[in-house]
Amino acid sequence: MKPIGKIGLALTIAFSISTSAFAQVQYTDVAQVHWAYESIQKVSDKKWMTGNLQNEFKPNKIVDYFEFSQIAAKVAGYKDPLIEEVTAEQKQLQEQAYKENENILTNYTNRFTRWEKQYKNYNQQIAYLLYKGILKETDLAKFIIEQESGTEVVRSLKREDMAAFVVRLIGKESEALKNTLTTGFDDESLISSSIRPHAAYLRQAGIFQGSEFNPKGEVTKAVLAKVLVESMTLNSTDKGKVKEDKDLTDEKEIYIHGTVTYIGNGYIGIQDGNNKTSYYSIKEGARFYIGSKETNIESIEKGNKVLIQPIKENNVDYISKIIVQEDKKSPEEVKPVVPNPGPNTNADNTNTNTNTETTPVSTRRLEGVVEAVGNTSINIMVKYIGYQGEIRQEVELYNINPNTIITKGNKTILPIDITKGNIIIAEVKGNLLYKAVIMDKQREVIGSLVEKKRIKSLNSMIIKVDQETLEYQIPTDIKIAKKGLENAAWNDLRIGDKITLDLEYDKVVGINAEGFASEVEGIIEEVLISATQSKITIRLNDNSVKTYPLIYGARIARGNRNENLTLYDVRLGQKVKAYLDSLEIEEMALGNQTQVTTVQGYIDGIDFINNYLDLRTNSDFTGIKRIRLEKEVEVFRGDKRLNRRDLEEEMLIVITLKSYGSDQASTINIIAK
Repeated sequence: MKPIGKIGLALTIAFSISTSAFAQVQYTDVAQVHWAYESIQKVSDKKWMTGNLQNEFKPNKIVDYFEFSQIAAKVAGYKDPLIEEVTAEQKQLQEQAYKENENILTNYTNRFTRWEKQYKNYNQQIAYLLYKGILKETDLAKFIIEQESGTEVVRSLKREDMAAFVVRLIGKESEALKNTLTTGFDDESLISSSIRPHAAYLRQAGIFQGSEFNPKGEVTKAVLAKVLVESMTLNSTDKGKVKEDKDLTDEKEIYIHGTVTYIGNGYIGIQDGNNKTSYYSIKEGARFYIGSKETNIESIEKGNKVLIQPIKENNVDYISKIIVQEDKKSPEEVKPVVPNPGPNTNADNTNTNTNTETTPVSTRRLEGVVEAVGNTSINIMVKYIGYQGEIRQEVELYNINPNTIITKGNKTILPIDITKGNIIIAEVKGNLLYKAVIMDKQREVIGSLVEKKRIKSLNSMIIKVDQETLEYQIPTDIKIAKKGLENAAWNDLRIGDKITLDLEYDKVVGINAEGFASEVEGIIEEVLISATQSKITIRLNDNSVKTYPLIYGARIARGNRNENLTLYDVRLGQKVKAYLDSLEIEEMALGNQTQVTTVQGYIDGIDFINNYLDLRTNSDFTGIKRIRLEKEVEVFRGDKRLNRRDLEEEMLIVITLKSYGSDQASTINIIAK
């Protein structure tokens, strides 16, 4: 098929737009009873997805990564200057996006002939998605693969990748990555570990349902339309908790009452009395209070009962004030707070200087350095960080009573045991110190290395301590020691290393690391090639799936042969034995490509002219999986060899695919009609 040029494509799209601009599109192949009818209408109205010149939407057509990129770019705001009016600002943004990613895309167009000849016109949209963070550089390795025969195959979009891309598209990835819950799918072990939070987020939002996710399954146009429409509504959820009165809005402060379910990255999630959660942007410069005392955003925690004050600017809802309620009052009893009614009073003017304080309904956490301490009071130096990164220090006075719990090294201590300069992690209510953990100025933190980062010449590391992950900035001149190495450096640290950080206050002054060697065997499921650090996903012999980073310069060979291969020689489905330095691969021995994939279901439709059949399966999201049906496919009923023309709709069949990750049938066994 001759590739369509960009002008020809633009004319086709322009025609599609012109036929739908004045009336709702009625596709000939999408009936009003179709399960995705409303979603297909909406994506057509928004010009995200269109049909062909025959007014067909082709709802069962499989979407590849290039097609998804074109659609996602439109959703993200990309405008094609050939068919749309583009502002100077938007044009500059799109040109900047392409300029920043041109070298990356050139590498792929030079490497793959099909990319150069058929899909180069998609590079502008792909660059835009890379710029926006919706695609990552490692995702590009999934678009086209080269088989052992040298044939270049454009890959169908996987359902798990669709989940990750859509979560990024709606700006919820940071929120999703905070979720440590399981996905709830029976086939969770088949989902790439890096994508499980995205799948869990969309399941919790009701986008994905059912017992199985089928992460490696393909995506049809109808499925993508439904997922896009339902996901985008997460950003425009009805926030009908406040009845706006235009006559009163300018005169009265309006508050929303609820429970904090999420706070971070500039957003807050509030659950109302009907257990419905809505998300709001926190306005720059917003003010935070616990009762009457002004505090900072770090003091707001999940589970807090709060009053939030919404405002609307440029048709966007923002939160300008958040008040944590200290008492179990109903919303009607809690009045908007006037800050700082007095140095030793709470919101209802009762004195807090008492030794009869009981366990508080809610406390807030703060961290700081002890400035001075007595038997009944303590001064704590607390740092507050503003929205623009400015840091201010304040000395705050808190009262100590006989019920205050103070510990150091898991032992209870007295105020007299605290010294100036100690680090304190405290829980306070009003002006009362309820609980405190004391640490020395110089201390150790021991955990395992989870991730290394380098941003604008600054190093940082994330380590897991017990069940908590902590991030530390690492000075470039820091001394690093690693067991077995004389002169260790930053690049000698491996994911999985046991790490001991020497801290002085919150500054890292020394790193001690210890690695370990191990071996794993299994089948290669995924290869992510990146200029920073490539990764290999392996289904291990115990059927668990794990992803391992590849050490730069790692040796790759086939069996025990004395040869040096590259990642481009690695094939999905190959057996592999990986030799690990902690949890990073330093050497791989490749075996044969032995993994075979089968799929079972009922024939939903056959097209012998276009060489495909649609298989109805319970494992696929839509129940439909398209399989390529070439003329040389072998068909059997028991021991009897048949012709592909003997296949009929509603037959129960088992298909063996031609290769791992392929959508082409090799053999078909008819089980029953």
